[in-house]
Amino acid sequence: MNTLHFILDGWDLPDEWRQFPDQLPAYQTPALNSLRRFGACQKHAHNLMQFSFSGSLKALILQDLDLPPDTPAFLACPVSQFMDMHSMQVISGEDLQLSWSDAHQACNLLNDFVANDGWQFHPYHADLWLVTVPQNQDWQAADIWTIKDRMNHTHTIEGSDARPIRTLLTEIQMLLFSHTQSHRQDKPPINGIWLWQDTIGVGSQQTAVMGNAIWLPEKNNLLINQDFSWDDIQRLADNKPHITLYSNRAKQHLQHGGLFEQADFIQQFDKNILAKAFTALKKGNLKKLMITGKEHTYTLTPQSHWRFWKRKQEFSGQI
Repeated sequence: MNTLHFILDGWDLPDEWRQFPDQLPAYQTPALNSLRRFGACQKHAHNLMQFSFSGSLKALILQDLDLPPDTPAFLACPVSQFMDMHSMQVISGEDLQLSWSDAHQACNLLNDFVANDGWQFHPYHADLWLVTVPQNQDWQAADIWTIKDRMNHTHTIEGSDARPIRTLLTEIQMLLFSHTQSHRQDKPPINGIWLWQDTIGVGSQQTAVMGNAIWLPEKNNLLINQDFSWDDIQRLADNKPHITLYSNRAKQHLQHGGLFEQADFIQQFDKNILAKAFTALKKGNLKKLMITGKEHTYTLTPQSHWRFWKRKQEFSGQI
């Protein structure tokens, strides 16, 4: 196996939580501690999902949907929006608990609404859609992952064609609110969508992606929306030079089970996956091991663990 890259989404706790270390669980993560100790650390400014594919996400989706690669299009995400004093809270992605049936109904509703404009919404995944249009338009906006759950005055659509887009989004917000509010009991109402032109992946072109996030491009993703084991990784190793493993299970455990359930998942992952990867690296069976969290990437080679003089690291909610 040449390169193994772990993308660990949800292992980094919010800054305000880490201000009270005495209230955090006592994480037992010897493998992660060693990887952080011996790895060469580099700060990054990417969304974690960007590491799981290479190039244009829009191009990958057009290919998956069997549409011509030059089709004018952009990306859309359904959202649930709530205003507070200084910004707008945004719920998106898996937190919406949107089913495929919900997504198709919403897209059909929107397609009737924008038919005269020549737009068409295509549900790619339940919470990620493609919008095809008659011609390319001059506007730009941050992608849904950059917004990071909260919009403020800096998150807007800009460009010469931005004004009609913003107007249409307002009309769509009113349309969706009136149609979905009464049909999603105990779930966030779908009361808007967010549009952006594209997201560019920074992963390897020779990547076999294993993960559990529904936005992963299907043709690159081998185990979509499933957990993976060390045996799964080894089965891929013979014919894939670069394997990326994306896991957001820690985030899901944190959101649905709380801090201690998240800690238990992290400890089991450390024991069953990271420890075995570190052993393979030290034996030379793995040529490069990479660990990426919210802000940092650690890179190790088989010689990295010889650096005995490096200071020990203890995981406490931040990779």
